[in-house]
Amino acid sequence: MPPTLSRSLLHPRLDNASPTKEVAMTGELAGFDLGEWLEEYADIETAVAATIKKHNDAFTSFAAMQKDAFTKIEAHVLATNQVDWDRLQKDVRDAEAEQVTARAEEKGIADRQLELRNDLHDGGVGADKMNELIWAYLGHKELRLVAEDGGYKILRPSGKPATELGEGEHTAVSF
Repeated sequence: MPPTLSRSLLHPRLDNASPTKEVAMTGELAGFDLGEWLEEYADIETAVAATIKKHNDAFTSFAAMQKDAFTKIEAHVLATNQVDWDRLQKDVRDAEAEQVTARAEEKGIADRQLELRNDLHDGGVGADKMNELIWAYLGHKELRLVAEDGGYKILRPSGKPATELGEGEHTAVSF
């Protein structure tokens, strides 16, 4: 054992003191009223418990309160922007209707284009129409187009190929 430790610290003497023995209080403790202190403690404990319960209730209902607040904000924003929203929705509906109309027109034009191509590929029909236009332009029937191999031949009334076309004939054929 180290020499600095006293033997009395390791083996204290036992007094015959009783834990229930009354002791006389002096000074500040002499005026202490335990009953009053216990009542004040109970009041404080009740107030703290009420505060904790209030906090726990607020914590439990926080998500619902938050959702309610977001719903109110959303309703406010929607109400504020409703006029713009309605206008934009109408613009979308109008644009979609215009798109449907434009597609129908496009289909009609494409069908007409196909029809005209087929007419031109059908050389006889194309040639007949062009002959009528040329004759109307020239005022006579001295030239005639005949369909041949996806193209046309320019013939004179005698059936011979037309060579040496006049200026008016060149213009009529080019139109």
